[in-house]
Amino acid sequence: MTSSGGSNPAPTTNTTTRPTINIINLESTLSNEQTLEAFRTFLRSADGKTKFSSEVKGRFERILDLVLFCRKLFDIHKDSDKELREAMINMNRLFFDCEFSKRVAVPGQSSLRTFKTHCWEMDFRTSTIQPNISLVRPIFEDIYRKLQSKHDYWKRTYRPATTLRAVLCNIL
Repeated sequence: MTSSGGSNPAPTTNTTTRPTINIINLESTLSNEQTLEAFRTFLRSADGKTKFSSEVKGRFERILDLVLFCRKLFDIHKDSDKELREAMINMNRLFFDCEFSKRVAVPGQSSLRTFKTHCWEMDFRTSTIQPNISLVRPIFEDIYRKLQSKHDYWKRTYRPATTLRAVLCNIL
């Protein structure tokens, strides 16, 4: 009997498998593109938005976007007042001063009110008001805690997707 005469085909060397995701903590998830995308998919399913286009975002996905926006905001150099001012005003418009269905709820309402007032003053009163980045920190910490709890749940329940090919290979 020859080696090619068997009924089982020889496995090809050009197989592609999905890489396994190593979930450590929220910081590492936010830093890794692949893990971040898997976490975003989990949040979309938690929001019940998997059947909608990527422009339609649910509550948890908007919280993720706000955390990512804040991280970029904290990376802006403190000497760049104009860029910082524009980013803070943009953050207010995107997440808090928008249509009701797109707003992100923040537990610390007093810190949010102070932030919104500061953004309004920077936007409409005068451009001489210095942006106060410290007003963003309490908002960031509140929403980060919300996202952390979702991430902890995802970490406990995450199972990598099994392809049909992997199932069939295990059966044979």
